[in-house]
Amino acid sequence: MDTNTTVQALCAGLSAAQVAAVRAPLDRPLLLVACPGAGKTRTLVTRMAYLVAAERLPAERALLVTFSRTAVEEAKERLLQLSRTPGMPPALSRALLQCRVRTLHGLGRELLRAASFGEWERVCGRVPVPRRVEAAERLAIIREAMELCEQQGTNTGAGANGGRESERSVLEMIAATAAAANTDDARIANNEFSETVDLTDERGNTERRRAVLQMSHDIAERKAALVAPVDVSTLSPEARARLHLNDIVYAYYERWLQQLNCIDYDDMIAMPRKLLGASAPVRQRLQRGVAALFVDEFQDTSTAQLRLLQAILRHTGAHLCAAGDDDQSIYGWRNAQPAFMTEFHTHFPNPHRIFLTCNHRSTGQIVRCSDGLIRHNRQRIRKAMVLPEDAPADGGEPVRVHRYATAADEDADLARQLQQLHQQHGARWRDMAVLCRLSKPLEAVRAALQARDIPLAGADQAKTVARSAAVDAALRIDDQRRESAWAAAAASARPVLALIELLVNERDVKMMSCACAAFAPEMHALTRACIAREAQRAGGEALMQTVRRMIRHPERYFRPPRGVRGVAEEEAAAHGGLSMRLAPNQLSACKALAQAYEALRAHAREHGARISLSQLVAAAQDVARRAPHQQRHRHGDSEYGGRALRNLCQNVEREVATAALEQIDEEGVGGGDDAALFRGLMRVAHPPTAPTTAFQNATLAANLPADDRRHWLLPLSAMLHKLHQVLQDGPAALHRTRRREAVDAVAVSTIHNAKGKQWRYVFVVRLVEGICPLSVWFGEIEEERRLLYVAMTRAMHRCTLSAAYEEETGDSTESNQPSRFLAELKAAHCVLEQRRKGVVESEERRLAAQAARKPKRLRCQAAAPTS
Repeated sequence: MDTNTTVQALCAGLSAAQVAAVRAPLDRPLLLVACPGAGKTRTLVTRMAYLVAAERLPAERALLVTFSRTAVEEAKERLLQLSRTPGMPPALSRALLQCRVRTLHGLGRELLRAASFGEWERVCGRVPVPRRVEAAERLAIIREAMELCEQQGTNTGAGANGGRESERSVLEMIAATAAAANTDDARIANNEFSETVDLTDERGNTERRRAVLQMSHDIAERKAALVAPVDVSTLSPEARARLHLNDIVYAYYERWLQQLNCIDYDDMIAMPRKLLGASAPVRQRLQRGVAALFVDEFQDTSTAQLRLLQAILRHTGAHLCAAGDDDQSIYGWRNAQPAFMTEFHTHFPNPHRIFLTCNHRSTGQIVRCSDGLIRHNRQRIRKAMVLPEDAPADGGEPVRVHRYATAADEDADLARQLQQLHQQHGARWRDMAVLCRLSKPLEAVRAALQARDIPLAGADQAKTVARSAAVDAALRIDDQRRESAWAAAAASARPVLALIELLVNERDVKMMSCACAAFAPEMHALTRACIAREAQRAGGEALMQTVRRMIRHPERYFRPPRGVRGVAEEEAAAHGGLSMRLAPNQLSACKALAQAYEALRAHAREHGARISLSQLVAAAQDVARRAPHQQRHRHGDSEYGGRALRNLCQNVEREVATAALEQIDEEGVGGGDDAALFRGLMRVAHPPTAPTTAFQNATLAANLPADDRRHWLLPLSAMLHKLHQVLQDGPAALHRTRRREAVDAVAVSTIHNAKGKQWRYVFVVRLVEGICPLSVWFGEIEEERRLLYVAMTRAMHRCTLSAAYEEETGDSTESNQPSRFLAELKAAHCVLEQRRKGVVESEERRLAAQAARKPKRLRCQAAAPTS
């Protein structure tokens, strides 16, 4: 097959506008302005394949970035389908699979990994390898910072003692509170929080929860907008008095992350941009790997993400092809701005714009009704969504608008309609979706559907299953014992992995506190707070280095045993009987923790780059079992729990090794820190007898000293990162090497989670003022309108919108006003139905009577032979 024939095969089934986008020249930036259902992702991937097939772009230098793992998987699947096009040359098929697809945060992580240890400290203010805080952990830090600022007695939290002393006291109080393992923080240390963490305090004060969530959003917006925190210590008392609470909490939050050598999700965008400007190796790696940059869902970019994209293009000179729809920009709370598309030419000069406005998904009635709605927005690129030439202009059913007396009636009628579609029209459950602006109202919706025995799922309509029965057989854990095995494995993992994590990140107070549960349970919260404080005073030294210093000089930190007079007693006499030293038994606790840590560190040094996570876990469990206190504190000594955790680690090693080898194939192996990572993974991916000479020669190019901790630091960090991802799956983690399997269930989801998906039948509920549009601080009215537009355009065949005049909230009833957006719909393409309560009740009675009559007929038939 020649090049022209190959290109024709790739473009088969595309519209004229899509073909024009695929064949567009590379001389200037290209922006694809698309409507819902226009096939922008397909067009973007096909353009990448076309440039590779036409030999205008090396496959290994083609990079497509998007903003979610789901979108990455979709793009990879499309590339795989293109590689299997009939008649495709084998060499081209293999080349297409070398094109890289990443999330933007994943790309940022790759750039961070390319930095040297010195650049980490100089540019990012961190020591490799920093840990990324989880969402629940982030909320707890913010909550503590807010409460501590309030305890200072002022709105700013600066206090009366001045900036530096106030900042130090707050940081010390944060460390002490985290170490004290109170109710919420203990749950954080045990990884029991989800992203929907309940921050309600003991008094049931939900206002505190809302304030913390709002503060978290404010910090995320500041980072996305590249707003740096204020350095409180450099301000005068008058200037500090003028600061807002948000400024102080943001400064403390960032100081906390730096103190514990951690980063958050937003830093994976901001820090790579800093490194690109300061690190020649990072720029060189990027230049070797990127000649053309393809960006999907461009409307979702924040200010920080836009700046990172601009930095990549500036340092590589790569061609840019971006695709998006400003009318589907619904992440304003993450600083995503449709203006980045409407003003694309100001950020990327002299662009070429191509419009993809043909909707291949929805019926004519849905297209015209939703297009009429979005035209009420003013800040948008003007475009008209159209239908394919062979589609009827007014085809399909009109959009239905149902109004109910109460929300209970709305839910009951929704369940009835879903059952009717399934039973009378033969529709699959997975062809239906129920969407809402907020997640809270969906709780009542789920209860109503479950009462009718309607199967439910999330927006992805999938569940995690084992790839094969052999996985379970390898674990040798039956179904009855899997839940208990998971509980035992999780209990074993918490303190053991915390101590191993401390090997990687030596400044993590949270990990030290968690490790004490198994290795030094006698250590008090005050002792842990003291260790954190002393490490900070020593210029941020490693925590275990501080512990060793305290052990070497016990007279400075610990009281002598009773009856022995020393410095502590003299100090106590001078302070009215109070000694500022720690209890004598705390010296033993520090020694126990240090001995366990040194045992694991010796194991890591011994194995170096060939370190094994499963063997390290086994060594840690052995140390914990031999500890004197272990008769009272047993962690992970369960037969099934211990074996499950070790098998889990072995599977993680295999997955990380496979991913590393795939990256070797894509990018090659250079020297420096990456070489240590790949060399450490060699043992798992290749048995010693395997022919790996080329791999060894490449990885040994690093020439690190034999005792350099980087031999084992990076491979161990990679395996720990993967294991933490695995542990988020709960008991399903025991099904490693797993896959997602589709389920036949109705999707019940928020509109945000439904973006990018489609269903034949879509029901959008709770369209009232205060929900859609939302009546609080979240966003502008135009973004709220875009949310409803996104929800409507998920529908392929039928779209139903509903609202209720009243909703019960506890013991009271609230009156609702139908959403203003319902009045903006084109009357010619929608039908308004007033669904009275009596109509719903009569339908319920009819179904109940029908169900009651059916058993009677069966009883008569069974009784006939005996008469």
